[in-house]
Amino acid sequence: MKNQVIFHPHIKTDVERAARYYEAARRGYGRKFATVFRKKMGFVRRHPRAGHPLFDYFRHFTLPPFPYAVAYSEAKATTLVLAVLDMRRDPAANQARLSRRRDDLTSHADTATVAASLLSPRTDEEGDHRRAAA
Repeated sequence: MKNQVIFHPHIKTDVERAARYYEAARRGYGRKFATVFRKKMGFVRRHPRAGHPLFDYFRHFTLPPFPYAVAYSEAKATTLVLAVLDMRRDPAANQARLSRRRDDLTSHADTATVAASLLSPRTDEEGDHRRAAA
């Protein structure tokens, strides 16, 4: 059974920021990052408990070949995707960021819109990473 995936409203910004960084470093890698993220989210939807424990209350999946991870919290039939983390950063800073995002997730009503836009495949020429620059 697939569970419901709810995204923190800043997930789209997290993905776009990382994709822009990788696209600037190597042509096509921004699109690759966004594709890896979408595929991993499909896996998380089907297997939320398969993620590795992260800090006290979270789970995560890495996004190979990138040094990033998708951090989430799961309960029953709902997965709350809280952040796309650069795992090269200070673990204490990543933990604080996750805690803040978990705490403020309930105050945002647009999570379903963000989820729909992230999970639908892109067919445009520009890709996810360039859309934020417009």
